[in-house]
Order: sequence, then structure tokens, then C-alpha cells
Amino acid sequence: CAVVLTLHDLYPYEIPANFRFPHIIFNRLTLHRSLRNVDAVACVSDATLARLKQFAPESVWKNAVRIYNCVEPASGVVKSPLPELRCKPFLLCVAQHRRNKNIPLLIRVFGSLLSRGTIHSATSLVIVGISGPETARIYQMVAERSLSKNVAFRDGLSDSELQWCYEHCDVLVVPSTNEGFGLPVAEGLLAGCRVICSKISALREVGGDHCQYFSLGQNQEEALANSITTSLKQPKKPAIALPHLSAQVLAREHVNFYHQVLERRLAKATSQSDISELRDGSALREV
Repeated sequence: CAVVLTLHDLYPYEIPANFRFPHIIFNRLTLHRSLRNVDAVACVSDATLARLKQFAPESVWKNAVRIYNCVEPASGVVKSPLPELRCKPFLLCVAQHRRNKNIPLLIRVFGSLLSRGTIHSATSLVIVGISGPETARIYQMVAERSLSKNVAFRDGLSDSELQWCYEHCDVLVVPSTNEGFGLPVAEGLLAGCRVICSKISALREVGGDHCQYFSLGQNQEEALANSITTSLKQPKKPAIALPHLSAQVLAREHVNFYHQVLERRLAKATSQSDISELRDGSALREV
């Protein structure tokens, strides 16, 4: 059978801290072998495709294309999954506790905005995502800054509960240092969120002109703080349509891609058959 690999990112090479030692060895080995033993690769963004060309030989990326993840509007729920907020303002971050999600930067900035009185003292930061290598560091940072009453951690939310968070948050913040696609950005835009993103290629590719971006680097804390305060002063935007991420469009792209893969495999098999016939003389006898 022809085999197609969907590639979301190259974290095993770019962010080894996400996997810890010795897990990183097996993650790299698995990715290395997979890329070299499949017929084709479908990257979820142009950013991921560009990085594939940096880490893999031409024999791999010449058979790769970009096909986006499917992201469509979800149905909301009436009941809040965060009853303790009681209609209080909150910032939202949807991210696993991994190094590239850059959650500590957001916590530092959030604490600074609270201490300076730039945002209302009742404002909360809601972080939705499963635990990971950065969990201990994140919890320690929250405790050291006495933010336990203002920072809420959640995981295991249903799609509809997460949709409620998108619809009711004051702003969605995505401060990542590296991403393969940026699913929360697309989901937030579909829900009508104010969205603040780090200015990296994958997030700009998904967010386009609909997000507010800040630069990572020397003055990143000030840049993020300014982005949050500026965004909070702006009116909420209507939901954004993203038809290029719809199931209908992407199903058609997948079908076309699979046809191309099968045609290449058939052509290769036919070519190998011709060579075999030449070797055993059958082709000559047919002539």
C-alpha cells in the first residue's frame, strides 16, 4: 500500500526539551525513519514544509505538499466550565505545558499588568492544556508571584466547553516561540476572539491580518504587555470565516493528493517491471 505521513512539526529536532532525555532519541529515530519510508508527506502548514526542507534531504521533501489542518466552528454551551470566574474578565491561553508554548512569558507579563493596575484586579488568566515537561516550572512561577488566585489551570475540556472559553474570554494569547500550525489561533478567530500572537511564521500564516502580533526577543515582555492593553481597549470582532480550513475544501485537496501519490507509485512499479523484464530477457522475446 502507498503510505502518506501527515507532518505537524519537527519538534524532535527543533525543541528537544519537549521530550526530555532519553525519549528524544526515540522521537528523532521514529521521525527520521518515518520520513524516509513513506511515499509522500502532507505538511500542515507552509512553515512546517519550509522547516522540513531544512532538516530532511531532497529525496524526502520533493514528495511533500502543504495541506492545512481542518478547523471548523464548534457549537457552544450555555453553562460555563469555569463557574468560579462568575462573569469576571479573563485572558485565555490554550497550550500544553511545553517549552515552545512560552507560558512563563505570559505569566510574567500577566503578573506585571496586575501589579501595575493596568488590568482590573479581578482579571484571571486561564491556561487550558495538559501537563508536560514545563508543568513544575509554571506552577512554581505562579506561586512565587502570588498569582494562585488569579491563574486557573484546566485540561480535559470538551470541544463545546473550550468553545465557551473562546467566546467569553477578553483576549486569547498565543506567545509561542515555535509552532507547526497554531490551532488555537484558528479556533479563536472562528469564535470571534481578540487574538494576540507572537510574530512567528506559522501563526502569521494562520492568523493573517486578523490578529495582533508582538515580537519575541529583547523587549518581548513590554511588547506583549502593550499588545494586551491595546487589544483590551478595542471592541470585540465578529467571528472570522476561514473557508480554506473547511472539511469540504481540505477533503478535495486530500483526494487530489492521494491520486497523485498512487499515480507515482503505479508509474514506479511499471518502470521497475520493465527493468525486470529487460534483465530476464522477456522484453526482448516479446519484441
